[in-house]
Amino acid sequence: TYLERVYKLYPGEYEPNLSLGYTYYYLGNNQKAKELLTKALMLSPNDSLAAAGLKLVK
Repeated sequence: TYLERVYKLYPGEYEPNLSLGYTYYYLGNNQKAKELLTKALMLSPNDSLAAAGLKLVK
């Protein structure tokens, strides 16, 4: 998918991790969602969207 291609180009950036993390959550892949949202939160520690996403997948 488009988001997966963007993530492959920019794996160390916040936005691709956040967007793909939420996408995996909505698709029911909580394990992958948790991994990506955790990484997004590490890249932007004060981000409320990444923190909220992690609460959803736990």
